[in-house]
Amino acid sequence: DNAGMASSSASDKSSSNATSANDSNINNGGGIAVAESETGVLRPAPYFYYVDHSQEEDEEPLTPVTPSARVPNFPAKMHALLMREDLKGVICWMPHGRAFKIVNPRDFELRVIPTYFEHSKISSFVRQAQGWGFRKLTKGR
Repeated sequence: DNAGMASSSASDKSSSNATSANDSNINNGGGIAVAESETGVLRPAPYFYYVDHSQEEDEEPLTPVTPSARVPNFPAKMHALLMREDLKGVICWMPHGRAFKIVNPRDFELRVIPTYFEHSKISSFVRQAQGWGFRKLTKGR
């Protein structure tokens, strides 16, 4: 049951849902609005498109995600622990870079959760992750 967690962030949606100035909204006859791009390809509403940033280099890798003197939020904590090489056997990014996988749940519960979070149960971690928009993925889905 090595399930992964994934998130659809609002920034991905907002940065990728803009249509160009030459796009035109039309009705396809079924009451569903679609956009016709410059290439003539019809795209269904609401115009959310996933932009894969997993292969991009971080422009400033040494800049902290959270400013000093502030407690990092959940995504910042997750990013920090996912970047640690010594935790690759416990938690790691999936190959596509859009989800993470808890490789060793017991070790994650004993070593990682108490260090990074204010609780010590994996069920509390899952609840907190779901509150931030992460969803559990299982094999075959």
